[in-house]
Amino acid sequence: MNKKSSEPNYADLALNQELEDIRHVVCHDLNGPLRAINCFLEMLEDSIDKQDDDGLENFKIIKDSAQKLDALISGLGTYMKTMKKEPQIESIDIKEIIDNLMEKFTSDSPDQKIKINLALEEAYCNADKKMFTSLMEALIANSIKFCDADPNINISSEILAESKVKISIEDNGLGIDKEQFDRVFVIFQRLHTDEEYQGLGLGLALVRKIIAKHGGNLTIESEPGFGTKISFTIPK
Repeated sequence: MNKKSSEPNYADLALNQELEDIRHVVCHDLNGPLRAINCFLEMLEDSIDKQDDDGLENFKIIKDSAQKLDALISGLGTYMKTMKKEPQIESIDIKEIIDNLMEKFTSDSPDQKIKINLALEEAYCNADKKMFTSLMEALIANSIKFCDADPNINISSEILAESKVKISIEDNGLGIDKEQFDRVFVIFQRLHTDEEYQGLGLGLALVRKIIAKHGGNLTIESEPGFGTKISFTIPK
């Protein structure tokens, strides 16, 4: 019997506890003051002179900032929860996940003509269903958001020799400069301002974390003006 394997990894336990403590502060302790700010903003909104353009503009800036902070806290909580969670592996129907997401995106963006083309050599993979859905949602959402034309997204899968599936998402979007490849996967790092494209800079960081949790690899191919192709491996 290997006695060593039965012993708890105290370093991992300590790290998980530290992450949980930080998540608690982020999700609960910071949310309290923010709720108070939003409550007072609601009361102030009724008392603002509607003829005071400067006052209305300043109030809008404060309110928008509070909403962005709320989204940042929520996003960071989600990211840290993903860091802590171990994947619950099961067999997943890739097409079913994509079809469900397609319904969601077409419902959320009725004015956009979104086209998703599937070429699945392998229709199934082994992954945590919730995590896999989140990563596919983030990748497809990015392809839709950063596209000035009607989004045309190609999703393919192929079987690799080492019992893994390679999934690729290729779009006709804005593209990314090679020098920015590493930056797009860093949490809260963004290549565009809120005026250009709204967002938190969380989606691709979450994608990288989920793929790492499944022991996969992530690659990106892109060029400004010629779209982006993101590929990752996951157990078959």
